Amino acid sequence: MKKLLMTLLATLLMVACGGDDDVKSTPTPDPTPPISISLQSQSISNGDEVDANKTTILTLTYNINVKVYSYADITLNGSKVQAKVNASNSKAIDLYMKLKYNTSYTLQMTEGSVVAAEDHTIKSPAFTLTFKTKEENQPEDAVSNISSAPVAATTDAAIRLYNFLLSNYQKNIITGMMADVNWNNTESEKVYKMVGKYPAINGYDYIHLPFSGPSSWINYGDITPVKTWADNKGIVTIGWHWNVPSTQGGTDYGFYKGTDSSQGQTTFKIARAVTEGTWENQQIKSDLVTVANHLKLLKDAGIPVLWRPLHEASGGWFWWGAGTAEQCKKLWVMMFDYFKQQGLTNLIWVWTDDKKSWYPGDAYVDIVGCDIYGDTAAECAVKYNNMQKDYSTKMVALTECGYSSYTNRNIADIAAQWKAEAKWSFFMPWYNAEMHAPKTWWNAIKNASNAIWREDVNF
Repeated sequence: MKKLLMTLLATLLMVACGGDDDVKSTPTPDPTPPISISLQSQSISNGDEVDANKTTILTLTYNINVKVYSYADITLNGSKVQAKVNASNSKAIDLYMKLKYNTSYTLQMTEGSVVAAEDHTIKSPAFTLTFKTKEENQPEDAVSNISSAPVAATTDAAIRLYNFLLSNYQKNIITGMMADVNWNNTESEKVYKMVGKYPAINGYDYIHLPFSGPSSWINYGDITPVKTWADNKGIVTIGWHWNVPSTQGGTDYGFYKGTDSSQGQTTFKIARAVTEGTWENQQIKSDLVTVANHLKLLKDAGIPVLWRPLHEASGGWFWWGAGTAEQCKKLWVMMFDYFKQQGLTNLIWVWTDDKKSWYPGDAYVDIVGCDIYGDTAAECAVKYNNMQKDYSTKMVALTECGYSSYTNRNIADIAAQWKAEAKWSFFMPWYNAEMHAPKTWWNAIKNASNAIWREDVNF
């Protein structure tokens, strides 16, 4: 019995000791470590050799959601670099770069250039990256001279659009189609039925602004067509066939120079329109208020706009061109300054004319455009190259194109133009696709590797 009791006692002691060891071995949780920002990946590594023509964005991906600090100090070879949070990944930032061939680069970011999205006191460490670009057998391309930032646009969407245009310039061509003048996407729908793809750009027009209203047949205050297009990745351009009355308080409107209002003509004088104290000047100012208010609706919706007013001025057929170049330039600057004052920072300014003497100046224009009807590919290339030389710091676009009743022929298809070295930023046939851009015309670029359609847009 005594021996049995001793055995039981030993067993109990062993069990007790085992239980005590289990308690002591349970780890004590460590306190939550402080959150910090660390770089997880980068699209270019130290020592990489990249193609200057294909590398326009450096993407840095972090471990947490981040923001670019408002006073970020990010430079590439000493020049400021623009940085934005990636549109599809809140843990990544994109740095937009303009690179030259056969060049060594050092990118530097000071500590705190990137901060945590939820707590701006949590800062990124300093970052340095060195890389170089490959050599190219051809001379330096013209893109390196083009303005790296828009002249007035500051919204994220507008800057991304400008960078998208710039990154594709002379490499790819962006497709477009002018809407008919009733504020819709009908013509682009026709293109889709022809080739199974939507043009990347849809062109609208404030042509009927004097007649617009909630109960009217057209209402520019309803931005549904534009928003629908933009929500589906489409790019928006808007022009303005500026209808004005011939007489003070008159009800007959026009935009062509002339006397027959039934043909859209007006005797409205630009010389008086840019002169303070005239009724024409008051009309202009009133119209600018109206159109600015409509453009604000698009800004509030986050939609950037390729804004294309006062086109083809030197032709003299529109009232804004039925005067001197200086008067037209004065009107452009008046509009530019007023819109900037009104906070319309979603506009990329497109000037359309091939006469340099009418040009408002580099400080007021982002893109220069040319309207061509009926020309051959070789003729288009001559105009493109002349404009590129005249406006070496701007992208050049084919802002209107199509069939000419004077030559009784359509403009050469875009594939043929590109082969002839007319490397437009984008093109836009005039509305009435059956006439200006029929199916055979679109088929010529339907499968072109350098054509950008709406499905390809990614700014």
